[in-house]
Amino acid sequence: MIFFNENLPDVQKILVENYLSSKYNIAFDVASTNDYYDGDTPANGDFDLDVAGIGRFGGVSHTEAQAAGMVVVNGTFLNADGDWLLFGHNVATNVNTTADLPTAGWNINTSQRWLRSFYFDRTDAGTAGGTVDVIFDFSDGGMTGSPAGTATNYRLLTRAGATGTFAEIAGGCVTGTSIAGDRVTFSGVDVTCLGSNFTLGTIDVANSPTAVSLQPIVATPQTNGLLIFAACVLALGFGSLWACLRHRPE
Repeated sequence: MIFFNENLPDVQKILVENYLSSKYNIAFDVASTNDYYDGDTPANGDFDLDVAGIGRFGGVSHTEAQAAGMVVVNGTFLNADGDWLLFGHNVATNVNTTADLPTAGWNINTSQRWLRSFYFDRTDAGTAGGTVDVIFDFSDGGMTGSPAGTATNYRLLTRAGATGTFAEIAGGCVTGTSIAGDRVTFSGVDVTCLGSNFTLGTIDVANSPTAVSLQPIVATPQTNGLLIFAACVLALGFGSLWACLRHRPE
């Protein structure tokens, strides 16, 4: 049983139902018309973790959703009752990877992406289209550090199914890219370009990493009795830049 401290509008109740249906593999009643997310099926890759979304129902709009590192904010999409954009993922632990990167213009030595990708399911009742902002939140996505460098080093990647090579989303689908705090925002994304599988990539891992993590190093005794203390390791995906502070007692 789940209790809320307020009377949820129907639009939020439907979103909660889709979250619970995906999380616990509970099918909607055959008579129900409230199942707006098909990413949780085996055929679509079982993207049934942390399902969330935006929508409009009964004249009420739920305009922002955030889960597992993905944030979607309505722009001009929610025009009619029955407009929905839901998303979920299937990766419990997020890391950097170079697998399945785009082939054209991408170098495996300087590029990487999030392992976690998100399945998007769009229902456009009024077929009016519109835009949303698609935001990747590093800390909520289980990735340390913050985005840096030139914002356009970060790219919104897509593929048609749960597996296969990613491609950059078409240039006309995104109005702009920006960095704020630990978030990368793709603004003014055309919802007609959103369908199936999406993730965050970078073409410049050295200056614009998709995660930065600090790891301690154990001090090692030297033959002359001195200790060299390694202060930190700056890990950038599959490559590591070692920054060590050394102190030798006089």
